[in-house]
Order: sequence, then structure tokens, then C-alpha cells
Amino acid sequence: MPGVAECAVVGIPDDILGEAVAFFIVKNDLKIGKKDIMLFCKNNLASYKLPKTIEFVEHIPKTASGKIKRYQLKNMVFS
Repeated sequence: MPGVAECAVVGIPDDILGEAVAFFIVKNDLKIGKKDIMLFCKNNLASYKLPKTIEFVEHIPKTASGKIKRYQLKNMVFS
């Protein structure tokens, strides 16, 4: 998506579905907002894949080999 430099997706606990989608986004365009992300997702994803949570972050935490540290992202949602 234009305006998104990098993103990561993690599952978070949900009472109804068991697990819901959370997006973590690093912006490269300051004008992009959560409404823009949701509109793009609604046009390009199935409804069950839509994010319940969208968080803008400065960077995506990664290991030395470049893998995303999903557990750190989950901690961001619950802290």
C-alpha cells in the first residue's frame, strides 16, 4: 500500500473468534491514517482477515537474522 514502509501482522486473543488480527505499521507518509488502512484492507481482504487493531510504530522489532519478534509486538497491544 502506498504510504506504508513496512508492516507486521500478529494474532491477538479474541473472545468471539478465538484470535483476531493486529496490524503494526511503519509509515513512510505522514498523511496516512487508520481509516486509510481500513479502507484499503476492506477493498483487498476477506472480512475475517480485517484487522481488529491497527498500531503505528517507529520500527518493527527483528532478530539479528531479520525475523520479526512477534512476541514483542503482542506485548505492545497489551501494555
